[in-house]
Amino acid sequence: MNARTRFVVGVVVCLVLAAATAAFCFWQSGNRPAFLLVAPLFCYLRLWFNMLDGMVALASGKASWRGEILNDLPDRVSDVIIFAGVAHSGWLNPFFGYWAAIFALLTAYVGLFGQAVGVQREFSGVMSKPPGSPRLSRIGTASCSRVKTRTEPLAVTRSRSGMRCPSSVCPSPRS
Repeated sequence: MNARTRFVVGVVVCLVLAAATAAFCFWQSGNRPAFLLVAPLFCYLRLWFNMLDGMVALASGKASWRGEILNDLPDRVSDVIIFAGVAHSGWLNPFFGYWAAIFALLTAYVGLFGQAVGVQREFSGVMSKPPGSPRLSRIGTASCSRVKTRTEPLAVTRSRSGMRCPSSVCPSPRS
């Protein structure tokens, strides 16, 4: 295994670990809402690793069709890991978290399918990779700055539908 391959494998491992850490933070945020401040940081780190492994292949002149698929696979696995963590956080119905994961996979599939039939894959739009990352950073920073810190732990209860939510938002179930 040459040095470039070892580097890319290390980046991919870091990508999946950042996604797993973000998923863990989202999953536990139902019990510890402060994790909602940390989880997006790991999502952003995962995005950084995502860009880094592709840039290494392009810079070294080793880009290929096979590499495109191998580059996309760990990214999609990490997407599903993060959405599964969000789905089981208790902040929303798991149905929505898993549908978000399915749509993330379908979006990537459509891009790869387009390349397979000879269409150029285009990353454009307001939230595309190069211009979207700074925008996403500003949105995340603005969101985090609006979060109020609490001195007492947030009480989490079950709503009538069975979902966990903060007791200040959900009425207590009737007996």
